[in-house]
Amino acid sequence: MKTIPLSALFFAFSVLLSPLKAQTVNGYQYVDLGLDVLWATHNIGSTSPKASGDFFAWGETQPKADYSTDTYRWMNSEGEYTKYVRIDGRNIVLSADDDAATQQWGTPWRMPTMYDIEDLLSLCTCTYQWDNSYGYIYTVTGPNGNSITLSCTGTAEGTQQPAWGLVLSFLTATLANDTRNAYILGNDVVSNNLKVTFARRHLGFNIRPVISKNATAVNNVNGIANGNRNGGWYTLNGQRLNTTPTQQGLYIHNGKKAVVK
Repeated sequence: MKTIPLSALFFAFSVLLSPLKAQTVNGYQYVDLGLDVLWATHNIGSTSPKASGDFFAWGETQPKADYSTDTYRWMNSEGEYTKYVRIDGRNIVLSADDDAATQQWGTPWRMPTMYDIEDLLSLCTCTYQWDNSYGYIYTVTGPNGNSITLSCTGTAEGTQQPAWGLVLSFLTATLANDTRNAYILGNDVVSNNLKVTFARRHLGFNIRPVISKNATAVNNVNGIANGNRNGGWYTLNGQRLNTTPTQQGLYIHNGKKAVVK
């Protein structure tokens, strides 16, 4: 019989009993938006949801003063990438050793993947407004009504200070189709819509950490999917519903994830 650590059980019960209230793991707050992952309320290096915090190059776990190819950890003097090199179409995600969220905040925190960002954009509603202190502020509201705040804190390039106010750039753990680039959560400066895009991996970006629900023995989507193929509807908590759900969100149906819009 597999034994579940007490820390994981405590975390699981805290999610189930207080889904609408910000909780903490390792001293850092998260919010449950009703998605597969729990989202931190603020960036690494910040204590405020709107403030910038620290900047990180992709695959580096410490902030620095110079975000250039000369200082990039995974590039040699010949300008060649020495780790995470794309040779085919396989998905490449940072290991825990090179994940700034895991190294800065500890397990189970991690950087969001491109797929986490896609879920955020497809299942949540995004609004924005101008703040004289922070520039454009985005409010991302999940299917359950909970929300997080994202600020346009810019990108660090070389030794220049990021220009705040207009450009939103949050780093993911996923390498883009080109070895030189990583996927980021960005915004269209004309329409102000949020989108998945990419940027050079040696540049500096803010990071908004997440926690996988299925990594904590809570809402194990794979377990639910494998065990329930009888046509019923289940929440991500594993609770069977009496009828087809009408509330917007992510569910399990016929052993697969199903989105109700």
